[in-house]
Amino acid sequence: MNRQGAQDDQGQDLSRGHRVIEGNPLIKRTRRYEYAPSNESPHREEILLQCRRIEFLPVYKCPADEKVGPGNGRVVRSYSINIWMGTMDPAGESDPTGATASMAASGYRVFKRQTDILNPANIWTAMDEDPNSINDSALEVWPVGSQWIDSPAHYHHNSGSISFSDGHVEARKWTDAGILAGKGNFFGASANSGDLIWLQQRTTNVR
Repeated sequence: MNRQGAQDDQGQDLSRGHRVIEGNPLIKRTRRYEYAPSNESPHREEILLQCRRIEFLPVYKCPADEKVGPGNGRVVRSYSINIWMGTMDPAGESDPTGATASMAASGYRVFKRQTDILNPANIWTAMDEDPNSINDSALEVWPVGSQWIDSPAHYHHNSGSISFSDGHVEARKWTDAGILAGKGNFFGASANSGDLIWLQQRTTNVR
């Protein structure tokens, strides 16, 4: 995934292209166009959810993702954005750990503008999400707790690609048993793997 264009000012609003609120029309579009019939192209305007400046659909699909949908329709998206990037309604985004009422009450930073990202080399923006985990436009990682909410993909020899806010990309070799088994959503992190802690430390930071 590419970072924002160089022509953007440092106050770029991150909330315009990433919406994960239940009931928002973009969520319905995500679900509708997760699959597309093999002989039909999805409408470009409906699928460009992560970054409206990138209008070439294949950049949203990893060639290694072999998932197909009903009628063997091709999958049109493999990458997901960090849920802490531009979420429109932090007060409405509940805390899945139950520790606080919501993302807004968590004490952690929701990145509304590029200038909110104080250490961009250490905050991830987008990554391969496990095909069994994709359920909206974001990959949700909560900065505390020992449970995976959503999970990364591992189809690159148990590795996945992660794009960071400064534009660099890293390959992470995953060792968590749940990730490697493709469990998808809501499962406990393996005790002998540091994957979840590693990603939590690179997802957001304390306000």
